[in-house]
Amino acid sequence: MPTHKKLYFAALALVVLGVVSILLQPSGPDTECAPPGGPTSGYFDQEKGCAVTMESMDEVGDYYSSPKLFRIAGVFLVVVGIGTGIGGVVAMGKSRRKNATHTDGTPMRT
Repeated sequence: MPTHKKLYFAALALVVLGVVSILLQPSGPDTECAPPGGPTSGYFDQEKGCAVTMESMDEVGDYYSSPKLFRIAGVFLVVVGIGTGIGGVVAMGKSRRKNATHTDGTPMRT
């Protein structure tokens, strides 16, 4: 198999893995309802219909302010995949130039 085809397959695999990694980022922690009359964070969970505890809101805030490793790895894989694809295009151009011939069948390079 020619080198440029190997590079294309590697590029495709890297891009697919990168996209899957981005999509598989775990979701944030669930909020916990504060007991009636207990201390709250001041936030209200619309889905559960209750006030949120301070500890729960701290966890949610920490999640959203921390780096998302799966997404960082996914973006890295996509960028490397695109670079590998560009390498495949370059390799294909070099192999075509290397194998090029004149109309009489003599090679372009001596």
